[in-house]
Amino acid sequence: MEDNVFFQLIPVRQFEWKIEEESQRVIILRPKYISKWAQKLTKPFTGESFFKIKLDALGSQVWQYCDGAHSVEEILHILQKKFPEEEDLDKRFVLFIKQLYREKFIDLLQKVVEEDSTTHPE
Repeated sequence: MEDNVFFQLIPVRQFEWKIEEESQRVIILRPKYISKWAQKLTKPFTGESFFKIKLDALGSQVWQYCDGAHSVEEILHILQKKFPEEEDLDKRFVLFIKQLYREKFIDLLQKVVEEDSTTHPE
């Protein structure tokens, strides 16, 4: 995937999540089983039906902006302002977004540009 295309993609979260009160960091709730039937069947034996994945401060910020309203590029610019001292921020961010996508934590959607009907001759 070309960088210019990648940075225009819109990340969208695929799992439920919450913010840990004490640390203000994100906890992703990833289901242990995809099937609702399997979740119900195994819950009495395994306790909770999801894994809790705790993110660090940077990862928590990234996750919160994977809301379907911000492009990869926009999120990177926000992070550069919030974490100006972070070493290798650009590289770390790109690797994290790609890992989230590869592990199906997020979907990457293309921005749809609606054509203005007034610009087309009849």
